[in-house]
Amino acid sequence: MNSGYHRMWLLVEGADDRRFCTVVLCPTFRIHYDHVSIWEYSQQKRSKLAALVQNIGSMSDDYLLICDMDAWPCVTETKEAVASGVLGLSWDRVAVVRREIEASVRSSTFTTYGASSPMRLES
Repeated sequence: MNSGYHRMWLLVEGADDRRFCTVVLCPTFRIHYDHVSIWEYSQQKRSKLAALVQNIGSMSDDYLLICDMDAWPCVTETKEAVASGVLGLSWDRVAVVRREIEASVRSSTFTTYGASSPMRLES
């Protein structure tokens, strides 16, 4: 990574994914990026998501779109379906979350490495 300001965008479906990213992913990304932004896309039009992806690219920022494996049988089909539905979205920038991870988010308990007890999130 060269010098200058670097931002990571985490594009998430909804509030559960936002909580997961805030607790689990953001601390790691903050080591490598000056700023981490989380944006919920589930209630947005696909065109707005496509515009955001294009703007992120024009700013030379990085992004990761995080999605569930809701209707598709495997990770590959999920990535292909999501990437094909959003103009400019790169297939390799799509991360598919397993159902087991979602379940831990919904229970609002995460076990973190180095912590003496599980963290509890307040909704």
